[in-house]
Amino acid sequence: MPLLKFHLYKGRSPEEIGLLLDAAHEAMVLSFGVPTGDRYQVVSEYDEPHRVFRRPFGISCAAVAGSSSMV
Repeated sequence: MPLLKFHLYKGRSPEEIGLLLDAAHEAMVLSFGVPTGDRYQVVSEYDEPHRVFRRPFGISCAAVAGSSSMV
């Protein structure tokens, strides 16, 4: 029984989150043969200012200089 964890920014509607979880479960069923009844998913929601991204290993600062999501 796989456990899927989703880390999302706050602000999505329950319907949007439901669609995401449904699509992820369907992909697990089709791709890995997970039984349809084995659905274990955890959603954590965060405020946007709490994000921290590190520069990818091996990429120079010049390669990511224009990206606002890299710190």
